[in-house]
Amino acid sequence: LHVRLTIMGSSMLAKPMKQLTKAPFSFRVADFLARNGVRGGYRLLDVAEKLGRLNVEVKYSVGRGVELRVPLHREANRWSLEEVLSYDRVLIEHFVAAARSWSRPVTMVDCGADIGTIAVKFAAVYPEVERIIAIEPNDEAFPYLKRNLAPLSSKVEWHNAAVSDFVGMGELVRPSYDPSDHAC
Repeated sequence: LHVRLTIMGSSMLAKPMKQLTKAPFSFRVADFLARNGVRGGYRLLDVAEKLGRLNVEVKYSVGRGVELRVPLHREANRWSLEEVLSYDRVLIEHFVAAARSWSRPVTMVDCGADIGTIAVKFAAVYPEVERIIAIEPNDEAFPYLKRNLAPLSSKVEWHNAAVSDFVGMGELVRPSYDPSDHAC
């Protein structure tokens, strides 16, 4: 049985990623269990991943017709709709309050933008933003960033680069103690 699951998982991952408007049932159950501290939640997520059930991109509505595409196959972005809606909510509220107090036009700069979650949520709450500049060094996250920002009504630009306090070239590395995509 273990060999069969591995083969099924591998063949499913080779297929193009499905786009869904609702997270798969297995993910929703596993995520609920894990968030509520129920034993087995993370194990169920592992099984769903091995079966290829997380090889999907889910389009979540974040308000005012704005959507965020979340790639569940990336562990760093394995989020439910509730997690997306609550993601840095207070920070975005502060950004919007500040933007409303500034003279127009307003440009939002998102450094380390990952898949564009902050920029997309900001644009949904503050559609008056004229321009969004998103910078993301991770090559795996960058295509999702572009797909998430492209439909926005603002002028958008994205850069597959990093931000530093010096001009020149550098090497982007992960610290040995944190192998996650967000450690870059």
